[in-house]
Amino acid sequence: METRTLLTIILLFFLIIPLLAQIENVDTLNIDPVEVVKEFEVEVAKGKRIEINPKAKEIKASPRIYSYQVSIVPLDIEYPDPVIRPYAMNSDPAEETYSFYSQFGYGNLNSPLVDLGYNFYLEDLFNFGLNGFYYAAEDTLNNSFKKLRHYNLSAHAAFNFSDKFQLFGDASYNIQQRNKYGLGILDDQFSPESFERDRDLIQISGGIQNLEENELGLSYKVGLESNFTQFRDEDSKEIGLIIPWQLSKSLDIGQIALDGSYHLTNYEGPEDFTFNFLNLGLKGNFVLDQWFINPGVEFSYDSEEFVVWPSGQIGRWILDQQLRVAAFSEFDFRQNNLLVLSDVNPFIHQSLDTINVELTKTIGLLVAGEYSRAKYDFRFSYNDIVNRALFTLNSNDVRVFDIQMIDLRTYNISVSGSYPIYHWLSFSGGYEHIIFDQDIVEYLSYSPRNTAFISATAKDESDRWNASLDFNFRDFNEFDTSELLRSEGN
Repeated sequence: METRTLLTIILLFFLIIPLLAQIENVDTLNIDPVEVVKEFEVEVAKGKRIEINPKAKEIKASPRIYSYQVSIVPLDIEYPDPVIRPYAMNSDPAEETYSFYSQFGYGNLNSPLVDLGYNFYLEDLFNFGLNGFYYAAEDTLNNSFKKLRHYNLSAHAAFNFSDKFQLFGDASYNIQQRNKYGLGILDDQFSPESFERDRDLIQISGGIQNLEENELGLSYKVGLESNFTQFRDEDSKEIGLIIPWQLSKSLDIGQIALDGSYHLTNYEGPEDFTFNFLNLGLKGNFVLDQWFINPGVEFSYDSEEFVVWPSGQIGRWILDQQLRVAAFSEFDFRQNNLLVLSDVNPFIHQSLDTINVELTKTIGLLVAGEYSRAKYDFRFSYNDIVNRALFTLNSNDVRVFDIQMIDLRTYNISVSGSYPIYHWLSFSGGYEHIIFDQDIVEYLSYSPRNTAFISATAKDESDRWNASLDFNFRDFNEFDTSELLRSEGN
């Protein structure tokens, strides 16, 4: 311990001696005194700029590599439906509608025509309309005294309970006054008053339907139609009731539909009878790539028979959807009752023996398409017809026609097309030829073998006016007997 203390004292002694020697030599240094004459003034104009442009060292950035580990955990999140709003899109101007409609005309055979209508509507809530129609013709050539007058008054209404539900109804009263057949030839045997024929027709209908598909993709329509037909010159009248319905369901690849109707007819004449008829159809509409498939089946039932027939269409678009080729099968029906037959031939004898249904089964091929704005359609079909009504002159009274029913088969060939010459002018036309399987030409006065039409239509860009010129041609098979040739003008 004492030795360490002694060494420390000696080391401190040798360190302090040089420091004391420097302090003693301060007074002996050669230091001259400095006298300040004036303060320093900066002369910037005489100064020279020293350029300094240091070079920065290049720093090389090294890419960093990152890696993450994320655990995927599904979350149940409910998002509200997006509100799609077009950006800067102006809506189309609303189409101008007119409440009043009128049509007037006059033709040869002293035939004036008046057609008037008025419609009242309240936005998308209510719609009501009235229509009146009058047409007459009188052939005074060769003292034929053939006359026709047609009156019709109708009303329709529809009420929308919501955007998807509508209640609708129609009512009409129709009077047809005409002279019977053959007046100009045999007026010496019958008084002119005995040729007068008046038919009264009252029709009332109504129903409900949805305007848009509901949440289940369903659309429906159910109606109730009634009609009353009466001929004043003969003691015959008929009351008909029809219940039509439609139901369809939308699918991801198309649509399926179920439709049908029930018909009840009560006839009162020399014989009274009632007729019931039921029709039911199941149809589909599917599109698969370039193929379109419409399968279906039809059912019909009356007191005589039950009929099942496949209906539909299968085909394909070719040539970039400019040409359509398809095979089709169809089923159609028409009641042979007082109302329908008097529309086909107004000179029929009203004493019906029975009421039945005309059934038509059809199979065929079609080729249709569009090329350079021209549209065309070609069809060939084979038709099997049951209960076709034929009309022959009554052997006791040549003023009226008797009715007989036959079964026949026909081959139909038809072609039609249209072409717009300008945006305001277009032409269309068509031709159909029917080949019958049996020689019944003399009876088919209302089944022409050849029909053709040519039409030209002009309109302005706003569709406020249009004008059309139509030519229709068809050959009727004349009645040729040893006693009477069919007279002209009726």
